[in-house]
Order: sequence, then structure tokens, then C-alpha cells
Amino acid sequence: MNQTPAYLPAVPRAWHAYILALAGYMIFILHLSHSVSAQTSNHHTLLIRNVNILTSSSDSSLYHADLMIIDDKLELVSQESLAKPDQAIVLNANDGYLVGNLTIDTTPRFIILNSDPRKNFDIWLDMDPYITFAINDGSIRINRLEEDNSEIDTPKDPYSRLRWFAYSPPPIALPVNYSDGSKWNHWNTKNFKGLFFAALAMDRLYWLSQNEESKNQVGKLQPNAGGEIRGLRFGAIGTVKLMKKPWTYTVFLATNAFEKGFEGSDLNNLTFYDYRLDIPLPKQIVLSIGKQKEPMSLERIPSSLFNSMQERTSDAFQPGRNIGAQLSGNLLKQRISWALGAFNPWLEKDTDFENTESVIAARITGVPWASKTSNELIHLGIGNRYSNGHSGAQYGITPEFDKSVSFIQTGAIQTNSMNLIDTEIGFITGPFWVFSEYIINQLDVTGGERLTYTTFQTTGSWVLSGERRAYRYKNGTVSPIPVAIGVTQGGRGAWELTARYSHYDTNSRSINHGIMNIYSAGLNWWPTEYANVSFNFRYIQLDQLGEQGYTSGLNTRILLLLN
Repeated sequence: MNQTPAYLPAVPRAWHAYILALAGYMIFILHLSHSVSAQTSNHHTLLIRNVNILTSSSDSSLYHADLMIIDDKLELVSQESLAKPDQAIVLNANDGYLVGNLTIDTTPRFIILNSDPRKNFDIWLDMDPYITFAINDGSIRINRLEEDNSEIDTPKDPYSRLRWFAYSPPPIALPVNYSDGSKWNHWNTKNFKGLFFAALAMDRLYWLSQNEESKNQVGKLQPNAGGEIRGLRFGAIGTVKLMKKPWTYTVFLATNAFEKGFEGSDLNNLTFYDYRLDIPLPKQIVLSIGKQKEPMSLERIPSSLFNSMQERTSDAFQPGRNIGAQLSGNLLKQRISWALGAFNPWLEKDTDFENTESVIAARITGVPWASKTSNELIHLGIGNRYSNGHSGAQYGITPEFDKSVSFIQTGAIQTNSMNLIDTEIGFITGPFWVFSEYIINQLDVTGGERLTYTTFQTTGSWVLSGERRAYRYKNGTVSPIPVAIGVTQGGRGAWELTARYSHYDTNSRSINHGIMNIYSAGLNWWPTEYANVSFNFRYIQLDQLGEQGYTSGLNTRILLLLN
């Protein structure tokens, strides 16, 4: 479910005075004594369907949403239709226009109008006939809406309200209708819908300290400092309407790819980084065919553009993308997600199928406990990646700075097979999100011993501005931070503090490549949902060559997304 925190969006400047006048009138209405049309809700749960929330964009687009109020507090705003909870009263706003103060986990104060105040000037002359609903501090003061206890209807036109059903989440935070054709980068033809998307990230790395032992291990780092274009990505996502059930497509090119894996040295040139078709099957199962992420790791499946930290820990032993097919679905009313795929990248290699690495990967996640609004929940997951080892392995692990030299290098390893196991645990409560992953990578070395490399991480995030990451039951991950009030709307954007501890152990049996511990702290600022400024500090301990190396660095990033 695509969940978005609610707010009073700013509108184009020409309407500021009108909205202020409307807000003043709203305050007057909300402080009236109870009249014939006023009532106090005795229900613990109130669901209001089909509300339009004005946005600040010049094309007069709207957020179409459902609101859920529980125990006099706003608990949920969803861009998808909400089912009726038990013992709840349900009201139908009939596409009314909402103005007021909507902040998650607080008592709501808003009114709903039956006409768009940006287009109907008569509202300013006599507002009362246009007000269909008013609530103040949890008490309903005016209610002219009808109850709606109907089940959620399926649109007659299967393409009218499209949702993203693929296991891999989209590389951006999609708008309400990502293929509405109302902007220059959207299109809607007879057979296709979609949008063009681009992202640009620019980094600057500063090395702050390095002891002599570290210089002996990895060399002097100061010449490695400086700026770089971290990544450029552009492409399209959308829907194919030729079938009864719409398919979705993803096509992206990238240079200095964001989604690097252990084979990342091959991804510095412009290349097709995603090309995938997602096909809906019966029982809500999805078949994904093409170049895509393997179904592994809570940290890797979402786009790295929206992760709490700039770089991942889990990149160390896993590829960025692979070519193949996978099936995915859900069980127990989406409390469990699963995915299973088979991959072989021979189409992009200079070898035939038999001599290229073949992979079977699977992941299953579950939510053993969740609050009734899913604002608090526990996540568990496990994944397994088995490879026949035909391509061998070679790992170069950086201290989670993209521009940095590798601190751990294994050299080429010839393998008979490789088996990677990933375990996950996470907890969400409001604006807080904590998760851990432990990865065991076992290599059956040709003519040698079995090697075992491991990584571990614990990451914590606190969204200072109060937004919360929604949990994606579809694939057992979390969504990007939804910016409640951006700077273009008179707000301060979304602010996030984050910290991480990560551990890499590549010492196994008689082969010692090193042990690295990294302590990270980060600050993320999203002034709008299409721009990000972030700072990542890392303190690195490297146990290698019989010495203890200590290093610290700071990386700054500016990320720009095409609106």
C-alpha cells in the first residue's frame, strides 16, 4: 500500500489569500457550538473515502486518498482504497476537497468542500453550502456526508487506476497515478502508459584522518579524496495495455551505477542496467523476466537512492543485477512475501551459457507482529543464493565510500560452487526504523579448502521531521521517506538522522584478507521529494597484515531526481 503522510499542501501563490481566508472561515466553523448538523463521533475508528488533497504543483494535480482516524487521532492516509475495519464508521467524501491541518498521530482539524476552491470563486462569497464535513480535535462538527459500507470496487477499466505490483520496487517514489499523461515526461497511448525518469548524484569525499598502520595497509588516502559524479541513471517505467491484465515494464541505462555489487568495476560505463517485464499471474503471483535484482537482502532490493546510508553493506558479496526470471507473491493476507528466481548473465558475457555462472536465489519475509495500523511492526526475513561457481569470485570491499580504494581485496578465486545465506530482522515504530542483516558467504574453492566470509550490520534511522517509512508488504522492505511539507510549500522538508555499525570478516582458515569494522553516522535532508543533500561520516578499523589501521572520512552527496 502506498502510504503518504497528510498535510495542508501549499497551492500556487495566486491562491494563497483565498486559502488563508478559507482557513479563517474553517476556524470559525470549527468553534461553533453544536448545531443540528453537528455531532460528536462516538466511534473509535472513522474512515473517510475519496478525498482530494490539493497539491502545490502548477498543473493543479491532486492527491486522491482515504483517511483513517482511530481514537481521535489521524493514523493513516492512503493513496489506495482502504477496506472497512471492524466496527468502524465509513463516510464517502465523493471526491471532495480537503483543507486543514492533517498530521499523523495527532487530532485532525479540517473541512471538506464539495467543489474545488481554486476553480469555483463562489465558494469565497458563501462557503456554507459547499462544506460537507468539518472536524476539530477529533469531534465531528459538521457532517453532510453519507455512510459508505460497501466493499472496495474493482475499476471497470483495468488501466484506470494502476498500481505497482512488481517485486522490485520502482526506482522513484511514484505519484498517485504514475501514468496519467499530464506532464511532459508522462505518456498515455492506446497501448502504453509510463513516465521518463532520471537521477543524478554528485559526491565529494574528504579523508579526515589516517594512522601510519593504515597507510601501510592501503596506501595514502589523501590523493583519493575529491569529487565525482556518483551516478547517472535515466530510463522509463510504465504499463503495457495489450493484455487483459496490464504488464509493467522497466528500462534504465546507468553510468557509475548506483546499484553496484562485487562486480562493480564493470559498471562504470553507460550500460543497460535494467530491462524487465513484470507479468501478473493468477493468485496474485508475478513473473519478472529480464535484467533485474536477485531477490536477496532487505537493504539491496529497494533503490539505493532512498536508503538511509549512501552506500550499502550488502554490496560486498552480491552482484548489482543479473539476467533471469523470478516468481514472487504473498501469503497470509500479505503478512508473508516470497520470491524465487533463476539467473545466468551469459547474454552480456563473452562466454556461452554452460560456462557462465548460474544462480538460484530465493527470499522469504514475514511480519510476525504488527499494530492495527501497521505503524509498528516486526520484520523477519531469510534469503539464500546458490551459484555453480563457474565464473569464480573476486571481492574488493571499500569502506562504504564509492570513491575510496578497496580496503580488502581477495584476488581471483576459482570456485566449484558458492552459497550465500542472508538473515534479516527489523522493527518500525513511527519515525524510527532499525534493522540488522547477517550474511554468510561460503565458497567451495577449486583444489582448496572451503572459505567462509561474513558481513553484519545494524542500521538505525530517526526521521526528525516526523514522517515515517511505510512498510511494503509486497516485498518485505520499506518505502522512501514521504516528504510531508517541502520547502516549496513553506516547510522544511524531511530530515533524517541515521547510524550504522558494519563488520566484514574475510579471514577464513589459513587465508586472511582482513577484518574491517565501520562506525557510520549520517544526516539526510529532503527539501522536496525530488532532491536530497546527505552527509556520511565513517570511522574505519582495519585488522590486516598484523596491524591495526584507523581511518575516518566524510562524504557529501547532492541527489537530483527528475520531477
